Amino acid sequence: MPIYLAHNLTQRLAHVRKSGKLPWLRPDGKSQVTVRYIDLKPTTVHTVVIAAQHSPEVDYDTLKEAIIEEVVKKVIPPEMIDKKTQFFVNTTGRFVTGGPLGDCGMTGRKII
Repeated sequence: MPIYLAHNLTQRLAHVRKSGKLPWLRPDGKSQVTVRYIDLKPTTVHTVVIAAQHSPEVDYDTLKEAIIEEVVKKVIPPEMIDKKTQFFVNTTGRFVTGGPLGDCGMTGRKII
């Protein structure tokens, strides 16, 4: 379930970018979802992590709120979100430069 939700989040990021709903989004992005299980059954989402490349003019609060409302809440079923669910959006800071140029480091390859 976590990989299914993570894939759907990145697909939704692409959709809202291409449709113009969030016009300041850029093509690079990634997501991770952690799910709580009880007796091997998924119960709730523990953590949602999204890194989304964006244009320089968007401020962090706008970015975070829009991604949670237009991406996360459209993908994660409401019954899977509780008071303990944590949302981390672009927690490493601004993500303006994407692709291999943005994080190739010393290896010359994109680091995931």
